[in-house]
Amino acid sequence: MVSIEALAHSHALGVYEAIKDGLSSVNLNMENMTSRDKPGPKLVCANFDGASVMQGWKSGVVAHILEEARYTSIAHTLELAVLDSVKNWHILDISNRFDNFFEPPISYFEAFDITRWPAERDKLVLHGVDDVTALFNHFSPLFTEEEVALGIEQYTNLKSRMKDLPVTGMYKMYQHLLTIRPHNLHVILKLIDIMFTISCSTATCERCFSHMKQIKTANRSCLKQSSLQALLRTKLHGPTIVEFNPLPAIQHWLESGGTKHIHGHALQHDESENNII
Repeated sequence: MVSIEALAHSHALGVYEAIKDGLSSVNLNMENMTSRDKPGPKLVCANFDGASVMQGWKSGVVAHILEEARYTSIAHTLELAVLDSVKNWHILDISNRFDNFFEPPISYFEAFDITRWPAERDKLVLHGVDDVTALFNHFSPLFTEEEVALGIEQYTNLKSRMKDLPVTGMYKMYQHLLTIRPHNLHVILKLIDIMFTISCSTATCERCFSHMKQIKTANRSCLKQSSLQALLRTKLHGPTIVEFNPLPAIQHWLESGGTKHIHGHALQHDESENNII
């Protein structure tokens, strides 16, 4: 979680401006995140709930984001399709509702599915080149022309390297490469980073909303925005109860200024300090 921002108004533009304000609080901005010429993290996927103000393709937040980054993937339609299928018990129709997986640009990532790679070396050389080229074209704002040409060449090197690795499962094999990040694969690994960044679920967003409702109840109507943000950040990213050590926080609270009701909770000073002559 980056920030909780107060909305100036609740329509799509107000929400979008609040998103940009939240990004700026951690020194990020849409211009840098959507330009290959600017340093720093890039925007490749946006994750929302199903509210029309968010998902509206004509005037919603999605529309404003796509105006600046046409290549961005929006991860909500797929999850709604799954939930709708299960809710209505149309189990046999689930495969028909996963259309997003079979549509560009998501379908192009099949080029990295090693279970579909041909066993013959001569066929493997040409396999997936068109899909990888299409991916570079789709995410062109994030790559220079030199990187695109180099990335297609590195895709061939990637296939050769993956074939020589011990079979430990596709996820672990890619995890290994992303950990060591060999220099001769640095461009194609950026494309793999994008593949693992794109989400098909809004579970992270919905989980954050659930935690917020547990914290901000009807009995805590005076909770300030800053306090809510701090509590929510602790809830989402803080240590577990077993790992948490409250003593430094208690010490800081007791020693800081201001009025406190600490009757019976005064700090215990080391008596040995009083015996020094």
